[in-house]
Amino acid sequence: STRPTLPPSQSTSTRPTLPPSQSTSTRPTLPPSQEDSLSSSDVVHAQRVQPPGFTSESDQSQTYMSVVWHAGSLGLAYFDTETNFVYMMLDTAETEDFQLLRLVMAQVSPSCVITSSKQDEKMLQVLRHKESDLLQSSDVEEASVQVEVLPSIDFSLEVCKRRILALNLPSIPEHFTESERVIYLSSLVAFENINMVRATGALLKYLDKKRVGVELEDADVRTPVLALKTFSLKNIMIIDNSSYRYPEQNQVHPGQPYDGIMVPAPPAGS
Repeated sequence: STRPTLPPSQSTSTRPTLPPSQSTSTRPTLPPSQEDSLSSSDVVHAQRVQPPGFTSESDQSQTYMSVVWHAGSLGLAYFDTETNFVYMMLDTAETEDFQLLRLVMAQVSPSCVITSSKQDEKMLQVLRHKESDLLQSSDVEEASVQVEVLPSIDFSLEVCKRRILALNLPSIPEHFTESERVIYLSSLVAFENINMVRATGALLKYLDKKRVGVELEDADVRTPVLALKTFSLKNIMIIDNSSYRYPEQNQVHPGQPYDGIMVPAPPAGS
């Protein structure tokens, strides 16, 4: 008798053999230059925290305001370092409790205010926010502003006029003669508003003295003023005495500046 013989493929039990690349478990190896170094994905980035009191360049804009109150009339001007514009308010009748000045302080929110040494002490108290009733308005910050009292000579009318006329605004053509410059600047500044002119001229001198905006420039570089603008208070129109007495003969629109009496603008829709 003979024992059955299986085919060669089935004669013995064989164990499957893996390819050499899979026969053993291997750990991927990084090149020596990368094995000990950390990649960007391995690092946890912490959020940068600004130290207390730190302000970015965009948060450093300042407003410098100059105020003159004389003969019952208030004139002022302010400089905004963000725009490099000088804004002027025409001479306006002011009460002894300085209601108009309070409104200006609330709207402009100056960081520094300059005025003459001959100004009334009560006005200085309003500027410094020291009166208890000044904080009734929610728009007025409780923090005091910096108030600098300058010699009255800095507010001399003729000197202040010359400072304004000496401005080199970018809008003035270079070929203008001196007389043409005077005509051009007179179209921007109502020089008959004496207190406004005094406030503006003193402000220009203060900016140059403190080298506002040009601290790192040469000593002969002056604070750049790019434009002269007039401004009026929000929701307030300022009209002259003639317009107030005869409104039917004078068309006055809210928000337009006129020297004279301050009158609240009518509510919307009236």
